[in-house]
Amino acid sequence: SVNGHSLVNYCEVLLMFLHHHSETIVGAVASFIQCVKKLLLYTLQQNTRGFNALVRVYHEISKNKSFRKYTPYMVADYISAAQADPANVEIKVALLPGVYALLDLCNEHEFSLLHATLDKPGKELFQSLYDDYRHRHKFIGK
Repeated sequence: SVNGHSLVNYCEVLLMFLHHHSETIVGAVASFIQCVKKLLLYTLQQNTRGFNALVRVYHEISKNKSFRKYTPYMVADYISAAQADPANVEIKVALLPGVYALLDLCNEHEFSLLHATLDKPGKELFQSLYDDYRHRHKFIGK
């Protein structure tokens, strides 16, 4: 199982790749996104305290416009994980700054794609997330 310390180490590896090999990652983005998704799931399922490292990964991804078309999938992963484990509110809230950073990278096309891929409960959760993003993050200041 992944503990908080291990999660931080895994995230540091992902951050190193983002910093030094971003072109390579964009070429293997599906594998990279799966790694990020696995770390998200471990964070929520294991109640892991290393969530700040995952937030840093999301922030770093948001700085690279090459990831724009993939951000809806990462946000959808967060929404699916949040739906699967409704009890873990503290960590889900702690991850929001990273999710908001991913939303910063999205334009209307990505928002439409995200909305189209979600089921009804997912769309409702996304709408709540998006409203919170617009009111607390986007306009008040990042």
